[in-house]
This record gives sequence, structure tokens and C-alpha cells, in this order.
Amino acid sequence: MRRLAWVLALVLLLSACGSDDREGRGRIFRFVQENQEMLERCVRESDYAEIGGPVREVLVREDHVEFVCGGAGFGPETAYRGFFYTETDDVYAIWCAPPRGAFAETEGAWTWREPDGDNRCYVEHICGHFYYYDASF
Repeated sequence: MRRLAWVLALVLLLSACGSDDREGRGRIFRFVQENQEMLERCVRESDYAEIGGPVREVLVREDHVEFVCGGAGFGPETAYRGFFYTETDDVYAIWCAPPRGAFAETEGAWTWREPDGDNRCYVEHICGHFYYYDASF
């Protein structure tokens, strides 16, 4: 019986490591576009209590506010999605951005892939000062 309990605990732990709770790009875009005024008010007033939807966590940084919309994987095989607000429209403000100048820009989107590696970051303008991000490591 004890062995069975350990096996079940191990199975549950390993299945949790592989879970993926990332929201889709479309849902994130719709949420920001439909709630832009409310989100701007939350940023202005530093009050994020009314935010729901795809947002799991709000992280207030010096130069931007990050709205985390889920993650997947474990250890060196992780991926994250969300959006961020930057008053200065600095796409390099988000934590997953490469060194300045490394993004390749095409029509409102910025992409970066680590040379000879699997790290990547994608940023896309949503509306106003809001930007979507998708990163994997």
C-alpha cells in the first residue's frame, strides 16, 4: 500500500511538471482590446484587483507592468505567454527580451531566436501601450 502511494505521488508530480496553462494568443488579444480602458486605469492607479480573464498574475516593474497569462514545461523546457504595458513603448522592457538591438522587427512584431540555441522571444503590439509576449527556453 505504501509503495502504491509513492507511485501515485510520483505520477501526479510528473504530470504537473508537464502541464500547460498558457492562454492562446487570440484570447489574450481580445481581452486587452476589449478591456483597454480598464487596464490603463489599473496601471494608472496601481490597483489590479478587478483584472480577471486570462491574467494569472500581475508583476509591477520599474519600466513596465507584466500580465502573466500562463506557462508550460519544467526546468530548461519552459514557455510563457502574457502581455505587458510600457508607457514608452519599449519592446525590450519585458524580461524575456534579448539584448538591445537583437530583435528582428516586421510589421508590429519583434522576434528573436538564440543563435545555436532554443531560447526565443516573440513580442507583438496589441493596442495602445500594450504588447503580447511569447517566450520559450
